[in-house]
Amino acid sequence: MERLRDLHRRATSRREPRPPLGLTRPLGSKAVLLALLGVALALIAVLWVVETWLLEGPISTLDEVGLAWAAEQRSPTAIALARVATHLGDLPVVAAVGIGLVVLARYRSGRWDSAHLVAAVVVGVLVVTTAAKELTARLRPDETLTSTVSLAFPSGHASRAAAVYALVIWLAIRWAKHPATRHAATLLGAGMILATGWSRLVLGAHWPTDVLAGWGLGLIWFAVVLALTRPVPLSRERPARADVAAP
Repeated sequence: MERLRDLHRRATSRREPRPPLGLTRPLGSKAVLLALLGVALALIAVLWVVETWLLEGPISTLDEVGLAWAAEQRSPTAIALARVATHLGDLPVVAAVGIGLVVLARYRSGRWDSAHLVAAVVVGVLVVTTAAKELTARLRPDETLTSTVSLAFPSGHASRAAAVYALVIWLAIRWAKHPATRHAATLLGAGMILATGWSRLVLGAHWPTDVLAGWGLGLIWFAVVLALTRPVPLSRERPARADVAAP
């Protein structure tokens, strides 16, 4: 019996610990919250400046050319694919992915601060995008092949997809055991981000600059949340692989 207990202890000691994904600067701290608020306001102001001052000049011509090119791609197959791909950035889909990531982060780490990180990325990009749309009040193209309920700039589908699927890629890189899984998650996440933006152009729901601004906003917000919360480096999350394997 003692021998069995010893074998069990050895097997248990060789199991790879679950990554904690702790935050060096928790979201509950006043400094982090104020910094996030300041960045959010700055991003909204920058988007307003871009839409007000820059998009009325030569860039507006590029928008027309880009939208005309997208219209030329509207074969029945392309439209059917775009109608599917656009759901990747739908609010209910992104919210479901975000909730799933919160649950997964809480389970994998055993800590709530990792779930707070996910929530900050998802909720933050929704708030900033909505505020920027209301402030810029840019109208959508005239001919759209899908229903729309908000203003144009920046693209909410593009910003939500960029932030959330970038987060999926980042978590996969930290948590996946095999390099092939990490590579597959990176390609899949990047493909979903690109497909979402492409679908909005093919369906005529956005000007090209709406999509580019949405991608930029989503990725910047994701990077800002990581920079301000400072997640524990991977080298500290998995500190003892060599030690665990040692006799």
